[in-house]
Amino acid sequence: PFILLSTIAHRGPSSLIFEPLYEDVFTGEDLLAFRKALELSVLEFAACFDFSPAALTRIERKQSSGRDVLKRAEIYASYPEVALNQIRLRGGNLHTNQIKRLESYFRSLKKKP
Repeated sequence: PFILLSTIAHRGPSSLIFEPLYEDVFTGEDLLAFRKALELSVLEFAACFDFSPAALTRIERKQSSGRDVLKRAEIYASYPEVALNQIRLRGGNLHTNQIKRLESYFRSLKKKP
């Protein structure tokens, strides 16, 4: 869902801005649980999903809200095929057996109703 906001005097009288409506339901604890479920270190997880290791650490330690990181991580956690595609694209530093284990993990998630 999107929120439609009109702006006045910013870009003219008839400009409209589309802003996504998000609920902050995916937390730092969820991020940590997702990373642990994948059995990846902070560095491996960061490399696979193009996150900053420092940002992940701050979020997991509750030192930062990291809303943008959490939104992307929620997508990966919610859509196994997206996460697996990202791992295949960016997970070049992972061992073959790690990638096979992750493929198996994500396939098992797809089968759940």
